[in-house]
Amino acid sequence: HLIANGARRIGLLTISPSHLTSMTERTRGYRAALDNHKLSFDANLVREIPYDNIRDGVRKHVPELVAGPNPVDALFVLNNNLTMATLECLAELKKAIPAEVAVVSFDDIEMFKFIHPGITAVAQPIEEMGRVAVDVLLEATPAHIELESLRRAMLAVPGVTEVHDLHVWSLTSGVVAMSAHAVAPAESGHQRVLEELHAAVGRFGIHHATIQLEGAPLDACCPPTQTLAHA
Repeated sequence: HLIANGARRIGLLTISPSHLTSMTERTRGYRAALDNHKLSFDANLVREIPYDNIRDGVRKHVPELVAGPNPVDALFVLNNNLTMATLECLAELKKAIPAEVAVVSFDDIEMFKFIHPGITAVAQPIEEMGRVAVDVLLEATPAHIELESLRRAMLAVPGVTEVHDLHVWSLTSGVVAMSAHAVAPAESGHQRVLEELHAAVGRFGIHHATIQLEGAPLDACCPPTQTLAHA
C-alpha cells in the first residue's frame, strides 16, 4: 500500500524483544514487500521500541526517522499501542499525515475511527485465527477438506482397492497432516502407487502424509473400512 502510493523510504517500528513470533513475521513481511518492489533494505530504518516503555521509545526514535537529514516518507508500525504513541509524537512534531509522512498500522482498533485524517490499518481476522487455533489444539480436520472426496481421490489411483483408517488434522495454521492405510496388490507396483497417492493427497493441500500400503485387507486385525475426522 505504501509503496503503491509512492513511498520509497519506509521506516519500521517494532516492539522489543523482537524475537516475538508476531513481530518476527510482520518484519519478514516488510522485508518481503521491499524485495518484491526492488527496494533495498536499510537496517537504520528499523527501530525497536521497548515494550515496557513505548512512549519514551517512540519519542526517541520517531524524530530521528522523520526529522533527520534524510527523513522517511512513511512509517509501518507493527502494534496498535505503538501506533497511538507514534501518532501522538507526530502531532507534537507538527508532521502532517499523510502529506509529510504516511502511517500504516498493524492491528485495526476502534480508536482509529476517530483519528483525522484516517490512517490505514491491517485488520487481523481474529475469529478465523481463533477457529484455526482451536482446530490445531483439537487436531480437527480442516474445514476446507472433505474426507469422502479425499478418500475417492485415493481410490482413483490405479491399483488401490481400499482405503481405511483415514485421518486428517491440522498441525498448525496452513499445515495439514494425514495418515491412512491403502490396500494395493503387490503386483500393482507399490512404489508407483505410493508416489501417485502422495500426489493425489497433495492436490488437497496435504503435504505431511503417512500412507501405509497393504498387499491385502487385514480383516483379521482391523475394523471395517472407516473414514475418521477429528472432532
